[in-house]
Amino acid sequence: MEKKRKIGLDVLKIIAAIAVIGIHVTAYNWYDQSTQSFNWLINNGYNSIIRWSVPLFVMITGALF
Repeated sequence: MEKKRKIGLDVLKIIAAIAVIGIHVTAYNWYDQSTQSFNWLINNGYNSIIRWSVPLFVMITGALF
């Protein structure tokens, strides 16, 4: 049986992987800053915006299962 790759899902996995790296980078800087600082606000906002990547991995896994 020949398996055909789904290029769209591969692209989504690459984008989600980059977003997960972004989550880890912002979480690393999260605890070093005061919650009243502008940098913490930027980190928090960026982290919140890219949280979609984790459920996306679950959905891709379900689609390929």
